[in-house]
Amino acid sequence: MIKDNLDAIIKSLEANGLEAEWVRIESYDGLAPLGDAFAGEQYQVKVRLGESHIDGYEAWGIVTVVSPETYPSLAHIQIVELSKDGQQIAPHLPIFTPEVDRNYAAVLLPLMHKALNSLDPSGKEKGLLIQSYNNKMTLATMRNSSEYSRDLVLSFEEDGQLAQIAVDFHHFLIRLIGELMRPWMKKRKIHYLARTKEASALTIPLMLNDEKVVAMDNHSTALDEGFRIAIDIMERHYADQPKVEASAG
Repeated sequence: MIKDNLDAIIKSLEANGLEAEWVRIESYDGLAPLGDAFAGEQYQVKVRLGESHIDGYEAWGIVTVVSPETYPSLAHIQIVELSKDGQQIAPHLPIFTPEVDRNYAAVLLPLMHKALNSLDPSGKEKGLLIQSYNNKMTLATMRNSSEYSRDLVLSFEEDGQLAQIAVDFHHFLIRLIGELMRPWMKKRKIHYLARTKEASALTIPLMLNDEKVVAMDNHSTALDEGFRIAIDIMERHYADQPKVEASAG
C-alpha cells in the first residue's frame, strides 16, 4: 500500500535529519492532458532541504506520485522555495546551494530511486522519477553537484529505475554538469531535455501549509516530453510483465 511506502520515506528522511511530511491531495486535474490516469487523487512528499540563498525563504523538495492507481511507482520531483511560514511560493527561481544540493542529490534522490519500486504492478519492483530543474546554482555548489550527478548516473539502473529523465534545465552551471555526465551516459537510458521557449499546459500540485493546493505552472514543454517518454517506458515495461492490481489505499 502506498501509505506504507510514504511512511517509510518520511522515516528515512527524518533519520537523515530532514524535516518531512507526506500529504494526500484529494483531487487535481492539472495533469489531466496526459490522460484520465493522471486526473484525481495524488500523493506528495515535502522535504525541507535547507535555507534559501535569499533571506526569508526555505528550499523544499517536492515529490508527487502523479498516478497512484495506474503508475504507482512513477513520480515527479522538483525543488521549490517557500516563505518560512510555508504559505507562499517564492517569486524567484529556486537556487542550489551546497546544503540544498547535498540534501537533494545525496539523500532525497537516491532514496526516491528505490522508495516506490515495491508498488510496481508488474511485480518487478521498477520505478521512474521525472526530475524538473527550473533552478539556478551557485558556483560553490558545482564541484560536489558534479560528483553527486555522476554517482546517480552510475547507480540509477541498479536502484531499479527504468531510465533517468531530467527536464527543464537551463542555468549555465546545470547545463555544464549535464555535459560533464556524457562519458558515463553511454549505453544508459538517459533523457536530458533542456527547457524550451514554450510554456507547458501541465501543472504540478503543491499543498501549502494552510492545506491550500496551488498549481506550479512554471514548466516548459520539456516537461510534457518527459512525461510522454515516461508513460511510454512504463507501458512497455507493463507489456513485458503480467500486470497486477495496485492499491493506493
